[in-house]
Amino acid sequence: MMKSETRIVWVLVAALAIAPGALLTRPKVSVDYDRKADFSRLRTYAWKEGTPADNRLMEQRIHKAVDDQLKAKGLKQVDAEPDIYVVTHVSTSNNTQVDVQSFGYGGWYGWDGWVMWGPATSAQLRDVLTGMLIVDILGGETKLLIWRGVASGTLGQMPDPDRVAKKVLTVTDKMFREFPPRGES
Repeated sequence: MMKSETRIVWVLVAALAIAPGALLTRPKVSVDYDRKADFSRLRTYAWKEGTPADNRLMEQRIHKAVDDQLKAKGLKQVDAEPDIYVVTHVSTSNNTQVDVQSFGYGGWYGWDGWVMWGPATSAQLRDVLTGMLIVDILGGETKLLIWRGVASGTLGQMPDPDRVAKKVLTVTDKMFREFPPRGES
């Protein structure tokens, strides 16, 4: 393979490497549920401990966002004998993201002194915080999972609490848009 072809292959590999990070800039939301569960009888809920956010203020915002969604659906929070239990799980992790910038087409000197022509690019690495929010709903009597909402996305290099709080509102709204689902019972 010629040197210019090798360089093009490396540029393509770098572009593919950043694609997953680029896809996560908008939060991804998915929902799954037990098709046999009867959601029509749900009137009350209570919280069970899950995996809290590292930031206690963010955990409170998540709980309030879920509370608001459930109350908007007509459910009432109770202390004992609920129809469902709500559990949230939050995780964050630092990931390295590759940013590739193209500067057009140009020439540069190769290792053996030859001038090579091709796309001029640069790559830069940066740490990015990614997060995941899982909202589980368990049947009150069985305590078995009957509904799950999952949201994941990038939070940025230095996440702004207000922006993250807005993302929480956005993803919980998407999660609960079709809640309660119409089961196949």
